[in-house]
Amino acid sequence: MAEEDEKKGATTSKKGEVARKAQPKAQTPGAKSASKPDERRPEVAKADKESKTSKNEEKPAKKTGKDGEAKADEEKDEDEEFIRKPKPDLSHDELRLMKVRKAAGMKRPHFIRQEASTHWRLARGGWRKPKGGQSRRRQHESHRVNIPSIGFRGPAGVRALHPSGFEDILVSHAGQLKGLDPKRQAVRISAGVSRFNRPDLEEAAEDAGLWVLNPKMEYYVVKIKDPFQIVELGLTAKGDKRRPGGDAILIDPSVPERVREDIIAEAEDRGIKVLNPGAGKS
Repeated sequence: MAEEDEKKGATTSKKGEVARKAQPKAQTPGAKSASKPDERRPEVAKADKESKTSKNEEKPAKKTGKDGEAKADEEKDEDEEFIRKPKPDLSHDELRLMKVRKAAGMKRPHFIRQEASTHWRLARGGWRKPKGGQSRRRQHESHRVNIPSIGFRGPAGVRALHPSGFEDILVSHAGQLKGLDPKRQAVRISAGVSRFNRPDLEEAAEDAGLWVLNPKMEYYVVKIKDPFQIVELGLTAKGDKRRPGGDAILIDPSVPERVREDIIAEAEDRGIKVLNPGAGKS
């Protein structure tokens, strides 16, 4: 019995010690409360974490090692591929007239040849002036469609300029490049130039600082949204008369990343060039 009483006393003493530890210590009226800094600590910690994360986001991670050097080289290659087109040296008045011409072109109707709605072969030939003696369209009937007239023309000051603003100069040999102004004029190579002489003419124009408006197309660009279109369209890496350098793929920016990877894999299997492999959605 004595042993049982001693055990009960030991258990009660242990419970009392646990209860005492759980109770908060009594504070004197003059002492400062230590609970305030404890309550503020979580808020301060959160603010410190947010400030650290914002600093880490602002500072870009340094690329180290071979992987970083390879990525930097790829970015340089992508920047070198895209060359900005030159801009012509136009006056303020000419720039204003170019905007007026563009606005007038957007409002200009599409002129349809007489009887083009009845005979499809007439629609392929473009506009022809109606010459029938009893033609209602020739007589400018109010219920008929519009026909080309002087009111639909653009401003005379910029009427003969290319949409880029350059003066379009047709050339067929290197001797015609002399005396041309690269700031105002651009070159269009004649269709009669052979494919053997065309590279030399393009190189001569580049050496003279002239912009070529119709450079030789190395490959035929096709915009796709699905990998199955590569098979449906019959795209190949080998060229022909229509496309000397073969086909190239331009992936639609709206394509999701998973489909983009499938398109790139299918193009690599067929040896087809992808012009924008890493231009997906961010």
